[in-house]
Amino acid sequence: MTVARAERKSHHSAYSSSVDTRRTHLDCPIARVHGTNALSAIADCPPFRTRNRQPNRQPEGETATKRHQKRVPAKVSAARAARTLFANVPPSRRPQRSSWPPSRGRKRRGLRQPDNVQRRGNSLGSPTPTGIRERVRLREDAPMPKHPRIVNRRQRPIQSVEEWGEHAGPASHEHWKDGRSAKELAKAWIGGAGPDALIALLNTCPETANLRIEEAVAEAQVGFDSYPGGKRNHDLLIHGRTAGGSIVIGLEGKADETFGETIKSYASKSAAKRARKEPTNAPERLKGLLEDIAGHSLTEKPAFGDLRYQLFSAVAGTLAAVAADDMAAFIVHEFATHLTTPRKREANKQALAEFVEAITGTVVPDGDAWLVGPYRVPADRWSAIPLWIGHLTTPGKPT
Repeated sequence: MTVARAERKSHHSAYSSSVDTRRTHLDCPIARVHGTNALSAIADCPPFRTRNRQPNRQPEGETATKRHQKRVPAKVSAARAARTLFANVPPSRRPQRSSWPPSRGRKRRGLRQPDNVQRRGNSLGSPTPTGIRERVRLREDAPMPKHPRIVNRRQRPIQSVEEWGEHAGPASHEHWKDGRSAKELAKAWIGGAGPDALIALLNTCPETANLRIEEAVAEAQVGFDSYPGGKRNHDLLIHGRTAGGSIVIGLEGKADETFGETIKSYASKSAAKRARKEPTNAPERLKGLLEDIAGHSLTEKPAFGDLRYQLFSAVAGTLAAVAADDMAAFIVHEFATHLTTPRKREANKQALAEFVEAITGTVVPDGDAWLVGPYRVPADRWSAIPLWIGHLTTPGKPT
C-alpha cells in the first residue's frame, strides 16, 4: 500500500468516526431513540455519505486536504435513514410509528371552516392565540342551503337525486322512475319544495310551527316491537325543532300507490301461516300493534279489519323513533303526476281519513293539506308523546 493511500484511508476512518458520529448525535432521530449501538450501522448507510465525496481521488496539496476535511455530511430525513437501517428487519420487529421516530413538535392543524363561517380574531384583526378555541359565527348574509342535510340509513350524505336513487332508492329499480313516489320524493326534497311544503303545513299549528330541520334520513328502518323482523321502513325520517320543542316526523311518500293490505288480510295470512306450522310472529305483532295504537284488538273492534296495516306500522315506527319529551308527527306527502289517476288518489285519501277517525275520533278537514292533533296513543311506552297526523299534496316536478 502506498503512503498516499494509507494516509487517505486513515483520514477517511477518522472522518467517519468523528464527523459522522457527531452529526448522527445531533441530527438523527434513530440515534436518539436507539442509542450509540446504532451509530456504526448509520455511519455506513449511503444517505450519510458526504456530498461530492470522491474517495478514489487523491487530494493534492495542503489546500485540497483542508477543503476535503471541511466537507460535512448531507442531511438525511429520519424516514430515509430508517428504511436503510431496518431494511433486513422483519416488519413485526420494527419500531412503531406511534413512538418512533420521535416528533420534534407537530404543527397545530386548523380545521377547515365552511364558506359561511367567519373567524373571530382579536382587536388587531389577527387570529386568536394558539391553544384557545376559536369561536365562529355565521354571516348574516350567508345563503341558506337549498335543502337540509339528507343521509341514508348508513349516514351517507345525499346531495342529488342520482345519489338518492343509488344509496336510498327502492328495492325494485322499476319503482325508481319519474311520476312514481320514490323519485318524486327525492326530487321534491333535493329541490327544496318538499321541506317548504312540510314547514308550511306544520305552521298551521302553534306547537309545530317554525320547523327547523336538522337531519332527514332516507329509507330509515325502525323497529317498534320486540319481535324479530317487521321493522318500519320510513321513506323519510326527519329530525328537527319547532316552537314546541324537538320533533320526529315520519314521512310517507305517495303518488297513487295504495297503503298496502288491510288488517283483515294481514290477519288471515298470518293465521294461515300459523296453521301450516310455519314460524311467524305476525299474529302477536298485529295484536300488540292494534292495542298500542288504537287500544283495542281486532276481536273487540271488527271494523279495524278495513283499515290499512301500513298506517298502523307507520305511526308505531314514528313513535318508536322519538326520544323522551319529544313530539311526533306522521305525514303523508302525496304527489300529483302524469302517472297518477284521480280515482286511486281519492281512495288513498279516504283510507287515511278512516284511519285517523278510527284511532283519534277526529274527522279530518276537507282539502289536500290538513294537520290534526295532538293525540296520545294508549300504549304506556308512548302515552307521553304528543302525536300529529297530516297530509299534504304537491305537484310532481318535471325532469
